[in-house]
Amino acid sequence: MKFHVPRSRRRVNCEHIMDVYRREAPNAGLLLALTCICYWHSIYPCINDAVGSELRVTVEPTIVKPGEPFIISIVTTAHYEVHQLRASIRGYRPKFFQYGNMWFALAAVSSKTPQGHYPLYIKASVARDGEVHQWGTVMYITVSHRHFPTKHIRVSARKFRYTRRDATLYDRKRLNAAMATTASKPFWEGNFILPVRGKITTGFGVRRTVNGRPWNPHAGIDIAAPAGTPVAAANHGKVLLAEMLRTHGGTVVIDHGCNVFTIYIHLSAIYASVGQFVHKGDIIGAVGSTGLATGAHLHWTVRIGSIATDPLAWVRRAPQISTHS
Repeated sequence: MKFHVPRSRRRVNCEHIMDVYRREAPNAGLLLALTCICYWHSIYPCINDAVGSELRVTVEPTIVKPGEPFIISIVTTAHYEVHQLRASIRGYRPKFFQYGNMWFALAAVSSKTPQGHYPLYIKASVARDGEVHQWGTVMYITVSHRHFPTKHIRVSARKFRYTRRDATLYDRKRLNAAMATTASKPFWEGNFILPVRGKITTGFGVRRTVNGRPWNPHAGIDIAAPAGTPVAAANHGKVLLAEMLRTHGGTVVIDHGCNVFTIYIHLSAIYASVGQFVHKGDIIGAVGSTGLATGAHLHWTVRIGSIATDPLAWVRRAPQISTHS
């Protein structure tokens, strides 16, 4: 989808708008519109038509379900050099990667995102002949409705100790530290594969309780398989973490480049090592029930930065980044 920068360069006087805001307080629809206008112009006070004509912005797809990824791509002409490029949707800031005159970012909305239309703000600082221009635009991502069932889980007192705050916080810190860096090019090729054959017992986004306590929505999928079943890398990438954690048990994290990571949890054995480059289908571990698990299975997550996405979306149709304009 291609979109254009509005022609008008006029600044909006937000103080005047607030006067209207107060007069029209009973009109909720007008209040919302005025709020959006003030917000937009506080972020993007100057939109340059000349700059906008030199940038081609596409987002694919623009209609997604919670947990499905999309790609933002920006192509510039030879006349302008991009110094800074930022985007934001629902508080998440996608990370951009450059290939010549092209910039790409992968993004997604979480499983908690309600149905609706959400603004994707894009802002850039671009230079030409030593002069820096500020440019910005906005488009909307449509999030379709998706139903997530609720699952009630019971675990033993011994297993339940893994739900302690210090244990979950430790695991989160280890994962975040491992995924603090990513390759600037995509390693993956084609669609991802399921790491293990078996029945999917818990799907992505399922709402859960553990021993009656509310729990976070399921960040991946659970695949049941006998203990010791080999677990394969879902696609090419570099191993960032391979160790025993507290809640997650045996865990492997693979960087697939461009801020895309896969996480393999509850492993009974780990065969990969940190720094190793693995290929799609390489065996990296074995199914187990380590950590907070009720039985032998693989928990598999695909993340874009901090956003957990639906792994099956990557199996059906993984986003492909083209470096050719």
